Amino acid sequence: MKKNKENNMRIYRQVYRDSTNKMFAKLGKRWIYTSLAMITMLGGVGVTPIVLADSLATKQVDAPVNVNDVNSSNQSAAEKMDNPVLPSVNFSTSKKPVTKAPEKKNTTTNKNMSKKAKAAQARNGAWTFTRADFNIEGTTIVTLSNEFLEYYNSGEWDGNLSFPADMDDITTIANTAFPDLWRMNSVDFDNLVNLTTLDENSFYTCQELTSIRFANNPKLKTIGGGSFFGCLSLTQITLGDFDGPIEIGEDAFKWVSYFSPDGTEENFHPYGNGIVTPLTTGSALTAAQQFVDYINTENGYPDADAGTLVWRISGTVTPRYVDQQGKEITQDSNGKPVVASTTNEGFRGDAYTLPAAPTIAGYGDPKVVSGSATGMMTGGPQVVTYEYRTAAQPITIYRVDTDDNELEAPEVISGYVDDKLDLTPKNFDNYKFKGLYNATNSMTRAVPKLNWQSTDANTSVKYGDVSGQSYKFVYEKNSSNTETPNTPSPVTGDKPSGTSTQKPAEPDKLPGTGGKKTPTKPAKTTVMNSGNTTNSTTTLPKAGRSREFLAPILGIVILSGVLAVNIWKKKYKL
Repeated sequence: MKKNKENNMRIYRQVYRDSTNKMFAKLGKRWIYTSLAMITMLGGVGVTPIVLADSLATKQVDAPVNVNDVNSSNQSAAEKMDNPVLPSVNFSTSKKPVTKAPEKKNTTTNKNMSKKAKAAQARNGAWTFTRADFNIEGTTIVTLSNEFLEYYNSGEWDGNLSFPADMDDITTIANTAFPDLWRMNSVDFDNLVNLTTLDENSFYTCQELTSIRFANNPKLKTIGGGSFFGCLSLTQITLGDFDGPIEIGEDAFKWVSYFSPDGTEENFHPYGNGIVTPLTTGSALTAAQQFVDYINTENGYPDADAGTLVWRISGTVTPRYVDQQGKEITQDSNGKPVVASTTNEGFRGDAYTLPAAPTIAGYGDPKVVSGSATGMMTGGPQVVTYEYRTAAQPITIYRVDTDDNELEAPEVISGYVDDKLDLTPKNFDNYKFKGLYNATNSMTRAVPKLNWQSTDANTSVKYGDVSGQSYKFVYEKNSSNTETPNTPSPVTGDKPSGTSTQKPAEPDKLPGTGGKKTPTKPAKTTVMNSGNTTNSTTTLPKAGRSREFLAPILGIVILSGVLAVNIWKKKYKL
């Protein structure tokens, strides 16, 4: 900046001197004109002095200064970095590229442009490639068609090259098939599924090429020497799986991701991190390591430990949520979507830690069944799988006698679909197990209507197979179970002596089974007198029975009194 200011001041001083000289030259010329004119008039010398004055005035003015020339000759390197010139490549020498001015875009619309070109122009330059856009010999692409090259030269192309699906028979891209295409930004080889060979120099000096993609080219075996030589902007390579190793020729990736701020060989240097992205952790990852090692070695890039201006392998770590059957969980039991936590991105060798797995309604706590929640990135797409256990719907267990009277309160149990439900019957005193029944609950009513079906006992089933069902264990009372009275003793106090065995109160019946609740009978008191076996039974009166007759009698008395008073008044005319 300081040097520029000095240059500008020098230019302004020069212009000032030029202007001043011109002004004085004009003033001097006028005085000379006036003086010589007077001499001519007086002495008759003629026009010779006027010509002399022009000659004298002209000698006093310096040649004008070209400002643009001054700025151009004194432009700093920092200023040139703002508008760098990408160098071209002299491939025959295989040395540092030499300077070449970039092409200028022709923005003038060609009236004779084909319909396809006009359609591409309407799509912001996106050309829809067909087989006709390539010159093909057998199964080899030789070069681009004249129609496309005409559109390319118009400057409208967006720079993205892709091959159509009907070119799956292509096996080879010929030598210098796509050379020196400055406007090419990316190449997608995915539809060339049978591609085996990129011949030498096939894409050399495509200096604006930033990315290439071999995601679906398993048969690729050879990348010829100089194939991407001088692709200075190349920083991204995407790889899928390959059937075998790939042979990479000499200088195939020489001078990639390089930059010269001023277009000179002296300032040529690598400018950023190149990335190879394997789409799998199989042969794609193996190939990615081969590409990275080759490019770093061929271009003399520093090791990863020594600096950052190297090509590296990218990696990601993504969590995945599945149930016991390995099926991915996309929504919870309430129908809400399950969103996985953010994918970790980095490079091979970077450390990572995944956030805690979410709680999912209808499932238990997860466990990691594949991968690790913390660790080092290996490159490529790593997946950490969390398995969630699916919760089964509650199961209700009833235990009743043959009259459907409950022997104990119903038992509601919960578990996961892969848990085992034990159907072994419990033991009850004075009862023996008779049979097991199950039923599928219908939730269409507040009280489920159960349709019991006989089933096997002393087995186990998965909760998931009987989720939401009910089971009824039926017990039969032992026939030998009879009451044996003790020897009576004299009654003292309010309670009889001795022991009285009574059956416990009958519980409620099961819903929907047809059984009825046993009505409550009047309480009985059994008195056993000593000395005989005669039992005296007294039924206790119901509380409040004496009051049942009091209200009607009182009503009749009051009504009779009112009638008597009315009759007495009429008789005596009161």
